[in-house]
Amino acid sequence: MLRNPIYAGYIVHRGEWIRAEIEPLTSREQWDLVQQVRQTRFPARRDPVRNFLLGILHDEQGRRMRIHGGTGRSRAERCYKSEYTSWSRDGITRRVMVGADRTEQLAVSALGAFLVDRVELKDAVLSLGLYSEEIGRLLRMGHRAAKRLRRMDQPALRALLSALVPRAEVNTAELRLYVSCHELTRFLGWDGVGLFEKSSVKPSRSADKVHVIHAPAFLICGHPRFALPVDPCPSQGAAPKPWLVDLLNKAAELRAFMLSNRSQTLSQLAREKRIGPSTFARMLRINYLAPDIQAAIVDGTQPDHLTCWHLLKGAMPLDWEQQRRLFGFV
Repeated sequence: MLRNPIYAGYIVHRGEWIRAEIEPLTSREQWDLVQQVRQTRFPARRDPVRNFLLGILHDEQGRRMRIHGGTGRSRAERCYKSEYTSWSRDGITRRVMVGADRTEQLAVSALGAFLVDRVELKDAVLSLGLYSEEIGRLLRMGHRAAKRLRRMDQPALRALLSALVPRAEVNTAELRLYVSCHELTRFLGWDGVGLFEKSSVKPSRSADKVHVIHAPAFLICGHPRFALPVDPCPSQGAAPKPWLVDLLNKAAELRAFMLSNRSQTLSQLAREKRIGPSTFARMLRINYLAPDIQAAIVDGTQPDHLTCWHLLKGAMPLDWEQQRRLFGFV
C-alpha cells in the first residue's frame, strides 16, 4: 500500500505518471515523502532502478554481477558482486566485487564523454556502413545527447542503459561498455520525450554491431584474505645457489637498516655500509621480488640462467607477473 501511487491519484505506465480518474487519498508530496522514508529505512535490494547496472554488468570471466549490501541493519556498502557458478568454484577463480556508486558514476561519465567525442562517435555510427545527410546531422547531436544524459534520473538511466548498453564488463584495469550502434543512432535523434526504450524492431545482422568504450579505472575491491602465491616445496633434492640466497638475505638486512635509521639519507646509509648509493638502492629493490620468486631462490628451484647480475643490474618491474616472465618463471 505504501508504494502504490494510486492512493496519490496516479497510475505509472512505463515510467510515466498518468493522472487517474479517482479522488486521491493523499497528496503527491506526501506520497514522495513516504518513498524517501522507505528508501532510507528499507531500500529495495534488487531494485533495477536504484541499481541500474543490474543485468548489464559482468566480470571479465563473463559472470553476471549481482547487487550486494546496502540494505539491512549492517548498512554495508552497496556493491556489485560476481554470482556463483559451478565452473568457478575451484578455489582459484574468485568472485569480483566493485563499489556500486563509483561504477555507476563511471559508466554514466564514460558514456557522456563518448557522446561528445566526435571522432569516436563517428567511428561507431559509420560502422553500420551507412552515410547520408541524416546521419551527418545525427553526428552533430552528440553534445545535445550528452546534456540529456546528465539530466536523467535513475529510472530514465535504467531505461537508457538497458537499450543502449546491452553489456558492460569490469576487470582489474578498466570498465568496458558495449554500445549498440543501432540504438546509438536512435538515441542521437531522440526528441527527449518520455523514456528512451529499446526499439521493438530487431536490427538486421549487419546493423547489429557494438562499439566498445574503454574507461580505465581500478574498480575491483581487494579481498580481505591475501592469497600468497607460494606453494610448499616438495623434497626433491634441489640445491639452492648460496650467492642468490645471500643476496636475498643482504637485501632484507639493508631494508631493516634503512627503516631503523629514518633520519638519514640514502647516501648516508650507503656510506655507513661502505657501498655506493646506486648499489644500495638496487639491493633494496630486491625486497620487492614476487614472494614465489623469493621462495624459489630459497628452495633452489629458480631457472638455471637466473644470476645476481639479473637481479641487481637488470630491469625490475613492480608487477609480479612481469617479473615472472622476465626472469623465466613459468
